Amino acid sequence: MRRPEPDPSPAAPTVLPVEPQTLLLTMVRAVGDAIVIADETGTITMWTGAAEQIFGWRADEAVGRPVTTIVPERLRDAHHAGLRRVADGGERRVVGRGPVEVIGLRRDGSEFPVELTLASDVHDGRRFHAAIMRDVSARHAAASELQAALRELERSNAELQQFASVASHDLHEPLRIVDGYLGLLRRRTAGQLDDTSVEFIDNAVGAVGRMQTLIDDLLRYARAGAGTAGAAEVDLAEVAGEALARIAASVEAAGAHVELGELPVVHGDASLLRQVLQNLLANAVKFRREDRTPHVRVGARRLDDAWEISVVDNGIGVDDEAARRIFAMFGRGRGAGRDRAGSGIGLALCKRAVEAHGGVIRVLHAPDGGSDFRFTLPDHTETPT
Repeated sequence: MRRPEPDPSPAAPTVLPVEPQTLLLTMVRAVGDAIVIADETGTITMWTGAAEQIFGWRADEAVGRPVTTIVPERLRDAHHAGLRRVADGGERRVVGRGPVEVIGLRRDGSEFPVELTLASDVHDGRRFHAAIMRDVSARHAAASELQAALRELERSNAELQQFASVASHDLHEPLRIVDGYLGLLRRRTAGQLDDTSVEFIDNAVGAVGRMQTLIDDLLRYARAGAGTAGAAEVDLAEVAGEALARIAASVEAAGAHVELGELPVVHGDASLLRQVLQNLLANAVKFRREDRTPHVRVGARRLDDAWEISVVDNGIGVDDEAARRIFAMFGRGRGAGRDRAGSGIGLALCKRAVEAHGGVIRVLHAPDGGSDFRFTLPDHTETPT
């Protein structure tokens, strides 16, 4: 005896007989936003639980009241004028135009910002207005806090820049005096000192030079946090060429080969971007292997809404531990001995400048063991839709 074949069609869902109006009311009451319906006379006919929470009136208190109960008195004339325009088929400034922000009035008399979506329709010969309202006080408070934080940040950055400028001048002056006296001492004692004494003077001159570099880098770091208020279109190919020209002596001394690939035009601060590329190129040349010719390539690739710029070398590379701290102030990677000494601020400056442009910077391992520094710059170019 053959068993009956199963019916391949899915079983029809069981639907309980529910009045559509009852189901609709249940769904409406479950919505988190306040829903208020008023008739053509402006009398409230429906008031949800969310409206109770937002405005402070219970449903049995609100229904039957004029809808202007939740409108500040100074705005009621404009409210009535708007409803008359809708009834007369005139211009609809709010109805059916999506969410707009208005001012609501609570039962306790306090006013608060409301996001309002308003619809109007005729049912059984009568016009009804339905409003969906959301209290956006928290959003406004968060926006105010953000603006206050931004103002404080701008003030702090301005103070930092002013301090750095004053400190740079005040610190450079005694260093120039020390450097001058060391040079005078070297000239006056030429041929009279033993090798050890000459080495002492050379070390002192070198220390003065490193201190001057540190002060200059601290000043650049402070200025890098000022943002990009004066941003404009920047040809990165031109900026990279200028950065390379500034370290030409180091490139030639190292016998390095630097290749500049095709680079985009971006929106930013040319001075900051030049400093970023100069620091990355200088590091790529400085931290080279002794057993190979240094090779550095600067390139770019397009991301969804940004450009990613890369500076790749075949040098000594950056290990994982150093990569976690290398962009911090005075963070150093391996191989940063005295013969390769710097201020320890260069990559921190790069990070600060890139972030001022709204981008991020990171370092990866290059395929041949070197370093692959990459940073992004948002693309502000408008594409046609």
